Amino acid sequence: MLIFSANRPKLIAAMVGILKAGCGFVPMLPSLPDQRITAMLAQCQPAWAIVDTGLQLHFERLKHDSGQQIQEIAITGHAVLAESSRPRSRSGDELSYIFFTSGSTGTPKAIAGRLKGINHFIHWEIKQFGIGPGSRVAQLTSPMFDPLLRDVFVPLCSGGTLCIPSDPDLVLSGAELGQWLEQESITLMH
Repeated sequence: MLIFSANRPKLIAAMVGILKAGCGFVPMLPSLPDQRITAMLAQCQPAWAIVDTGLQLHFERLKHDSGQQIQEIAITGHAVLAESSRPRSRSGDELSYIFFTSGSTGTPKAIAGRLKGINHFIHWEIKQFGIGPGSRVAQLTSPMFDPLLRDVFVPLCSGGTLCIPSDPDLVLSGAELGQWLEQESITLMH
């Protein structure tokens, strides 16, 4: 399932929900060049897309240009998981995510990942660095880059706090980043 959003909290919530539903996700930023997005859509061929509000028209045009038949679900606000809703049991070998290479060879290539690959690393890092309920982990990685997985799931799987700057460009200013890290009492940053 494709996630088309620039809002990191919504994107992360969609990632978790998609995994709980037993599906795999493909994060995609609307700020990418249109040609790159249509090429990525053609490669991963998602049946469904979760699209942030305000981006539906942009996505509709890209979907049309790619020739894909994709059903859309709008991210409109807060969703509540019903008590009777239980996550589907998953095996570690199922497809969980697709990220794309940078495209330095001319064309971005889809890289598929499975739960067992990231699960091993997440649990190793939690144990190695003593991450737990008091930990505050900075999420500074681009949603288009697979280290996003460790930034998100290390705190979520350990009871820690995931800290996301309100301005994604904060990482470009050393002084502002330093102030934010101190202000948020960050204990782990990748």
